[in-house]
Amino acid sequence: MPALRLKTKIYNLFFGILIAALVFFTELYLSGILKNVRLSPTLNYVVGSAWSLLIIAYLVRGAYRAVFGSVRDEALRHMVINIITLLAVLLTAELTGIIFVYLHYLFRLSIGYFVGFVIAYFILSMLINEALIYTYIKGAKSFDIHGSKRTPIHLVSDGKYGGYTISMLYHDLIILMHPEVYEGGVIEVINAHEDYHARYKHTVILNAVLFISVSILVYYGVRGYSMLWTALPPLLAVLILILIRSFELLADKAPMVSWGLSPWITLR
Repeated sequence: MPALRLKTKIYNLFFGILIAALVFFTELYLSGILKNVRLSPTLNYVVGSAWSLLIIAYLVRGAYRAVFGSVRDEALRHMVINIITLLAVLLTAELTGIIFVYLHYLFRLSIGYFVGFVIAYFILSMLINEALIYTYIKGAKSFDIHGSKRTPIHLVSDGKYGGYTISMLYHDLIILMHPEVYEGGVIEVINAHEDYHARYKHTVILNAVLFISVSILVYYGVRGYSMLWTALPPLLAVLILILIRSFELLADKAPMVSWGLSPWITLR
């Protein structure tokens, strides 16, 4: 089981790095093609963001088609892939949009008003994302959420295990991928792990850290604090990595705690 989880994490990390690299080089290529085209800064930003969103949607969808390729129920498989793609596009569009607003308007605000606006914007964005995703789910014939706050989606695959959590402010989706005939207790362990992520809203926390940190970076960068552009990005990356690792360690202990075992026992 640990080997399966490790392979899944390495696989997702590889696709994340690949997506980031491809988006960067594509934008670099497009900027070379369009360097002689004179556009207003606003139009240029909108065109560049639209291209980026299309590329991200294409790459994320392709990556998760590979991840969930062994799932037998085609309708359910497409629904899950569409949900993940939609969420990735929405988050990217919201972050891109608010950066544009920072650069043109909000840098004139005091830091207190600025942070207050960012928090309000983030909460509103999460509510909109949740409404759109659950509207889509309720319209899908292959799945019914039954009004549950934490909803498991079971994907029967050909020999693959996996667990994924999509957390929002009120509801959470726990995606469990497993063979039709699986080892006893394996799905319970994966479910307990993902349920811990959902219960404590780990992905929402990570999104909040990303939105607020990038916002403050842009805010002070526009005001002329150039050292922040070299000092804060590495610290932000390290902070997110530490948070991700801490959340994973805590979630790994959840199955043992739920069964009344000490979380510090090493199983051999």
